[in-house]
Amino acid sequence: MVKICDWTEVLEDDERLLWQGRPGTGIVVSTAYYLFAFNIAILSAVHYFYSNAREPYFTAVSIFYVILFCVMTAWGLVWPSVIRRCCKYAVTNKRALVAVQKPFTQTQITSYPAQDWTPLVLTDKAPANLYFTSRKILALRAADRNVQVGFEQISNGNDVHKIMQDVQSARSQD
Repeated sequence: MVKICDWTEVLEDDERLLWQGRPGTGIVVSTAYYLFAFNIAILSAVHYFYSNAREPYFTAVSIFYVILFCVMTAWGLVWPSVIRRCCKYAVTNKRALVAVQKPFTQTQITSYPAQDWTPLVLTDKAPANLYFTSRKILALRAADRNVQVGFEQISNGNDVHKIMQDVQSARSQD
């Protein structure tokens, strides 16, 4: 098992490490998540106040909605920051590397060769997100969708963007 902070066992002989870093661990909340969580909270309150509160069934359903709201809040807000805390990123002269060591699992290192990168997308906010490829997520009931893959919440996004542009242009000339 490779330690999350050691890239020497992963790099090839002619490969140089140009940048390595870790994402920020702050909690990020999207507007859609606010709306969804707010709707669950309102639904539970409306159900409780407009139902006959003396009936145990209605009280149990209202409590279920409150518990569902708490679980969704914890899962949607806290878990992504836990996963980011377990990540480490690296850029070499050939590829981008993402190492993830989730709790109670082995380290998973994913390699993205520079020739497979799509045009780089850098978000303007701080900390920055730098996306360099996409992957398909299988949906159960709808069509499959593509999600962007890259370095999330990095503090020096402009520097990493410049490094990756240089690597991408050098690999395209080969």
